[in-house]
Parts: sequence; structure tokens; C-alpha cells
Amino acid sequence: MKDENKDVKFWIHPDDFDILIAYASSAHTQFGAEIGGQLIVEEDKDGDFILKNPVILKQEVSGGECTLDAEALTNYYSSHGSKVRHCWWHSHHTMAAFWSGTDNNCILDNPANDFSVSLVINLKREYKLRIQFFKPFLHEENIKLNFLKVET
Repeated sequence: MKDENKDVKFWIHPDDFDILIAYASSAHTQFGAEIGGQLIVEEDKDGDFILKNPVILKQEVSGGECTLDAEALTNYYSSHGSKVRHCWWHSHHTMAAFWSGTDNNCILDNPANDFSVSLVINLKREYKLRIQFFKPFLHEENIKLNFLKVET
């Protein structure tokens, strides 16, 4: 977040959000479970960030949590290089979109040099987008996720 005085916004294309909802719906229908994955977070020329390219990775799922496979996650990160920022996303299927104790621990156990981005969704298309700052001090903000307009 380059300009300290700029109101940085986070964006997602509606098609990418639909993919997240489809993953969550499928996991709930097939397994009664949560599911999670990764998104690329790309900074645009205005200093805003776009969340894109949703993926799921090998993981263990249950009704109350999902745990991404460490090797799959390492391979995913290494395939994108060190200059790419990622967003951890996961579903809470029919529950509310909120930060559980497990979510908080996962976010805080994976510090970034400056900030990390996390997203929780549910089948009602509700969400929480969290920016977790690690430096110069620990601080979190839940912010609005903006949807890119689809041109006809």
C-alpha cells in the first residue's frame, strides 16, 4: 500500500467470486464441508488490489474446518514467484461469514512482511475480507470487497 493517504480498494471480478461460491457449494453438497484455497492479489496501476484466479488445493475438509496440504501450498507459492501476493480464502458454507478462532490462529501464524489478505465466504454470498497488518504493529481491518463491473 504505497500511498499512505490513499483509500486503497480491493476488487474481484464477479466470475471469480462465482467460482468461489461454486467451490463452496460443491464441498457442502458432496461432503457437508468447508473448503479453502488461494487467490492471486495483484496491485493495479492506481495502487488498488485485484483478487483473481481462484484455486483449490489438496486439503482435508470437514464440517467445521479445512486444512490445506503443506506440500501443495508450497508448490503453489513457488510456482508464482516471490513477488506475488496471495489471499487465503475459505468457506463457512451455511454458517455466517466471520473470523473463527481457528481462522484467527491461521492468519496470525502466517505473518507477512507487511500485510496479508484473507477472505471467508458462505453460500448466501456473504463475505468478510480481512487485511492483517504485521508491521509496524499487529492490526487488522475488515474491509469492503468491490466487484468489478462487467462490460457488455
